[in-house]
Amino acid sequence: MNKASSPQFISDNNFPISYFEEEVREGFYIPTMMKRYWAGQIKVLGEIDRVCRKHDIQWFATYGTLLGAVRHGGYIPWDDDLDICMMRKDYDRFFEVAVRDLPEEYSAINVKYEQYLTNMIGRVLNNYKLKVVDYSEGHMRASCECPYLLGVDIFPMDNIYEDENKEQDRVRRLHDISLAIDIIKKNVSESDIPDMEGTLAFLLDLIERDNNVKININENTERELLLLSDRIYSEYENDDSAEVALMPLWAGFNCNRFPRALFRDCVKIPFENTEINAPGRYDELLRLAYGDYMVIHRGSGLHGYPVYGTPENMLRERMGGNPYRYTFDKDEYIRIKNEKNNRKNTDDHCMDMVYSIMEAIRSVKTLIQNNMASYAGQLLEACQNLAISIGTLLEERTYGSEAVVKELEIFCEELYVCHEDLAEMDGFDESGYQDEDRQSSKGIKINDLIDHTENLIGQIKEFLDNRRKRILFLPCTARWWDSMRGYYNLESSEYDDIHVIPIPYYIKDENGNAVRIDQAGSFPEDIRMTDVNEYDFTNGYEDEIVVQIPYDEHNTAFRVPDFFFSKNLVRYTDKITYIPYLDADTPKEGDARAIKSLESFIEQPVMIYADSIILDSDGLKTIYVDKLTELSGEEERSFWEKKITVDEQPADRNRLGNDKLLMHYVDISYFLQYGNAAIEKLRRNLNCFYEAGKKLSYVFVSDRRISDLHEVGAAYSDILNEVKEKQGYNVISIEEADKYLKEADAYYGSAGVLAHKLRLKGKPVMVIGAPDI
Repeated sequence: MNKASSPQFISDNNFPISYFEEEVREGFYIPTMMKRYWAGQIKVLGEIDRVCRKHDIQWFATYGTLLGAVRHGGYIPWDDDLDICMMRKDYDRFFEVAVRDLPEEYSAINVKYEQYLTNMIGRVLNNYKLKVVDYSEGHMRASCECPYLLGVDIFPMDNIYEDENKEQDRVRRLHDISLAIDIIKKNVSESDIPDMEGTLAFLLDLIERDNNVKININENTERELLLLSDRIYSEYENDDSAEVALMPLWAGFNCNRFPRALFRDCVKIPFENTEINAPGRYDELLRLAYGDYMVIHRGSGLHGYPVYGTPENMLRERMGGNPYRYTFDKDEYIRIKNEKNNRKNTDDHCMDMVYSIMEAIRSVKTLIQNNMASYAGQLLEACQNLAISIGTLLEERTYGSEAVVKELEIFCEELYVCHEDLAEMDGFDESGYQDEDRQSSKGIKINDLIDHTENLIGQIKEFLDNRRKRILFLPCTARWWDSMRGYYNLESSEYDDIHVIPIPYYIKDENGNAVRIDQAGSFPEDIRMTDVNEYDFTNGYEDEIVVQIPYDEHNTAFRVPDFFFSKNLVRYTDKITYIPYLDADTPKEGDARAIKSLESFIEQPVMIYADSIILDSDGLKTIYVDKLTELSGEEERSFWEKKITVDEQPADRNRLGNDKLLMHYVDISYFLQYGNAAIEKLRRNLNCFYEAGKKLSYVFVSDRRISDLHEVGAAYSDILNEVKEKQGYNVISIEEADKYLKEADAYYGSAGVLAHKLRLKGKPVMVIGAPDI
């Protein structure tokens, strides 16, 4: 068996701080805690890898982990476990040395080493006490800030007898043991089995005779049977057998039996931000295990998803709320909702106050006519206070209000003079004060005051109708701008002043320290940008602020400055509009995992503080409304229905050039399977592409690992050099391929990550077939 020779080891892996950001992969929302759980598992695998390299033990990614690596370049987005396998001798040797070579806080368990374990696979866990929750400083630092028990499953691969009769006899013996265990565990009752062979006594006697053992009937009988099963799994010790199998699945379900040749070579393939070991002929292995493994079969049930759901619930009950994210508070929600209902926008508030002044001035006239001067004076004083409030509101919340504020000041002076004169007079009639001696110097006609008020109403109304209205867009980074782009285009004609102000954001490293992230990428050239340091947010009042971050302070991966929390921005605007920066697909009916995962993204502060929430599909709106109604009460459903709207924006398709671009990639697994025949197949394909000439732009994605293969490496290198010399043909590395995915019109080659990504984009994908041998 060829050992993996790449110098990059998973045990040397370090996670960039951006890794822990929440994200959407293939339409599936992945929260920060799941990213931390993944990273913690990869760290555990790194320790396993370190021990294996020390003792020359070979391991391979298997099952969902291998499928995720090949098809997705990492975890399957809706999966949460990590699986590897070892040949039986490597498996046994690993658990012998693991107890002393793994970190002291780790535990390595299988049915031999853990008395209460009933699972027939091994596990390495990052907590020797098997505590499901540990948020001590040391544990959190070592596990990427994930407080939950983390582990990697290790599957032993056992030899299959060449003699099929012997193999079937082994399977029969394992069936008998399995049935006996089911009866002991009361998974099945003896009364449900009609014949004598189903009774426990008969089965135990048969097991003893068939396997030449003695079974003690006591509380440890189940464990004795489990240990016997494990011994039977590994009883054929010929490591040159043609086939191997994961015995529990082979014996129990007649599956997971594979040619040993598939594991002869080990290659490294990308996985998240590192590389993991894979069987060299992983394409064959996956096809045997899953059929067409490029077809997505996402389960509809939760099946314990997320894997840390139970301990998270334990912490929630202990702490009185979600441990590492926001917890919806219904009392807080009702309070803020009532405050918003009682608060009017600037324009309406101003007009309400000025109309109140008009009514009060008319009341002053009536009071004077009825010789109630003292009450009239009090009302004039109230009018003056209202006029001052209008001026203050306009100064604080509008721009260009200087002229109308000046008129309010003049009006206040008139009210003041009227109030002072009224205090010295016994009264006056409609034509003026009755004291003719003082009328010329201090008298003021009430009708003139009414006329002035009417004129003031007109001035304020005209100003508000024609004032410049402002909207602020507060994205964090250019790579999230697309979520706001549609609304930005829609509102461009509605507002006079539009400012796009990228705000700072910080990501917390593995030790919880906040590190500011530079803006990634660039915004479209036609968007006028405003530097966050050059805009005075506190000198004025915005008509609308559009945000995309829902968390306020409640996020364990990243945050924005406190000023930009939604609960603070309500002080500076009449309207907060929230457009999620993450664009998850609408979960299909019955997709419980996708819905469950989205819940933590929905239960966030901005849902309470925002005045409008804009989503991109009716299906997502239904999920949001259902979850928020569950949190706030069924009586609030109509409120959420009104608050959440849908704005479906067509996606842009950026093209670079007019030629059809074909992406071509054949990976190492194909060459390990077919050898020189794969080289001939590749040459024939290339000749077809050459004949297409100018009708086709062509990108050949190279796999550097193939050049190291003894039989075909040199021929592959020659082909690469030949393609490089062809005009209009590009040769790129697999690491560069992502930048061409947006341009590619079609794909031909190996099943895997590139094929999967282009299929998701709706591009034609043709998977290379076997060579004509």
